[in-house]
Amino acid sequence: MMIKNFVCALAVTILCLSINSATRANTSGELSVLSSNVSRPAISELIPMFEKIYRIKVKVQYANNPILKQQIEAGGRFDVVIIEPQMLAELSKAGLIDTNSVVALAKIGMALVSKRGGLAVDIGTVESFKKVLLSADSVAYAADGHSGTVFLRTLEQLGIANQMKPKLMPIVGRLPTLTVAEGSAQYTAIPFAGSDPRLQMVGKFPDEIQTYIGISAGVSPRAVEPGSARAFLEYLQSGSANALFNSQGFTPLGLAPVSVPVEKEPMHRLKFENEFVRLFDVLVPAGEATLFHVHLYAGVSVRVSNALIIDEEVAGKATPYEIKYGEATFGARSQPLTHRVVNNGKSDFHNIFIEILPSNNVAGAVAFPILSDDHVILIDNARVRINRLVLKPGESSKLHTHQMRGLGIILYESRIELTAPDGTKRTVDSKPGDHAWQNAGTTHIIKNIGSNVFAAIDIELKF
Repeated sequence: MMIKNFVCALAVTILCLSINSATRANTSGELSVLSSNVSRPAISELIPMFEKIYRIKVKVQYANNPILKQQIEAGGRFDVVIIEPQMLAELSKAGLIDTNSVVALAKIGMALVSKRGGLAVDIGTVESFKKVLLSADSVAYAADGHSGTVFLRTLEQLGIANQMKPKLMPIVGRLPTLTVAEGSAQYTAIPFAGSDPRLQMVGKFPDEIQTYIGISAGVSPRAVEPGSARAFLEYLQSGSANALFNSQGFTPLGLAPVSVPVEKEPMHRLKFENEFVRLFDVLVPAGEATLFHVHLYAGVSVRVSNALIIDEEVAGKATPYEIKYGEATFGARSQPLTHRVVNNGKSDFHNIFIEILPSNNVAGAVAFPILSDDHVILIDNARVRINRLVLKPGESSKLHTHQMRGLGIILYESRIELTAPDGTKRTVDSKPGDHAWQNAGTTHIIKNIGSNVFAAIDIELKF
């Protein structure tokens, strides 16, 4: 037992060092991919197709799922990893995978495999499967792989784990199929994909005890080639990739949803645009959803309705939100976000989204004075300061100057009177969601001359 453990540890170390060396050496602009052995039959065919179409060179290293996970946890560099979903989730939780990049690709069930020309047997039922296993001379399994863990768990489920111990051949550092092809083992239990002229599939595990091995992919937050990595993930979800997965014995998990730029999403109506911002009036009726769309830049959302929504990312993560009228939120954007909004409530979702465009202006370092003590600061960060002003009928604000350029968003139907420093007055009638652009230096008094409460969100841009 000590020797077997030592061999296992040595094999894992050698494989990890091999992969680590390969990924550290990725300085040529190649896309560095780590892929599980389970997915190898499909990925090895998809990569040349991808390289031809996208003209991006891919360098791939294959290993069993647990070894890939250990390698990444040890700090190995890579652009994309293709691995078992639960392991990918754990890596993502640890900050080692970009959560927004995670995609589910396919799954495949466990099977019993023998050397080609071997005796045909029936494993269609649980009882016949147990009988074949118990009568076997030897069964190889991947002792350092996820499928090996699944197989041992299946033997426990069947109640024959102790009886099978003398027949089991734990394989470390190589594919157990090679052991069968060489004649050293009668069977192996693996998720069998593709074809091998030396091997034949006896049959898949019976449905009652079948376990599917999933294949998911994600991008490293330290990816050297992040653009190429995302292109590769999109290709792995394409119709061509799904067809190939299917031909290899996998069950594809669907095509990637079609996404559009935010300005092409029908429920995002562009109402205002200049060199600093783009303002979208978003209205999602109850029970409906937007298309998947891409946000490239940070932005501010001002809610002009109460609603229940689900924020669904293209990778499948879905987060429910209770939207409250008058809320203002700031969304930082270190990388593009592709998502859609599902309105699962009984009222329409109305949102004013202000996209903050990139700027080389460094004026954000200046400490601007607050608008006035009438304005309550809601958010104050390096990009924006967001204030709320509320005036009851007949109330007036103090004379104040907008030292920063920005936008005002009206929350309720209202009538106000604006008085300039020279005494000039003008009346403005507004409805919920209306906006007003204010240049730096704008000075005025606001008086509520209507019968409703006046409330507005002021968004000051720190550049």
